[in-house]
Amino acid sequence: GRFSKKYPRIKINLQIVQRREVGVASRSMHYDMGFTAIPFDFPNLAVRRTFTMPARALIPTSHRLATRRAISIRDFEGENLIMLTKDNSIRPKLELELLKANISFASTMETSSPIVAYKLVSQGLGLSVVDPFSPMVMNSDEVANLRLNGDISLTYGFFFPERKPVSRLCEDFMLILGDIVQAYGQN
Repeated sequence: GRFSKKYPRIKINLQIVQRREVGVASRSMHYDMGFTAIPFDFPNLAVRRTFTMPARALIPTSHRLATRRAISIRDFEGENLIMLTKDNSIRPKLELELLKANISFASTMETSSPIVAYKLVSQGLGLSVVDPFSPMVMNSDEVANLRLNGDISLTYGFFFPERKPVSRLCEDFMLILGDIVQAYGQN
């Protein structure tokens, strides 16, 4: 939105591609820049401007943990977790941290979508751990979006077509998103 307001005459075509398909899409699509979780194993893509952000815990606002600013992995003791599927980059990190903490929890639901996880949490069906960006697009009085302290973080980066100069508009977009990430990361 900020970019479009600054450049109202620039046409934007935003394509969402599954992370596992980024390599193929980057070779077959015309694009100026991409943004994805890194590291990735896609040859011939140069990454610039990275952000590392902690995962977010989604908690129903009626839950005892919802009033905190942040929670830790130990707070999941005895809780029902709505897990993201194994192909999501958060899942192995979360499983490792749960194992290291040696806590007991239930997991009765699994989804490939952080947005669906958010909706399930909003219905009081459990807690979830998702990437830092997905909750930014959701606005619900039923879900607390809390920082998850610990070792579950994700790094994101911009990538560009091979042998194509990075435009001034792309540079500006990176700056705008960087400002948003910095402000959001302080919550």
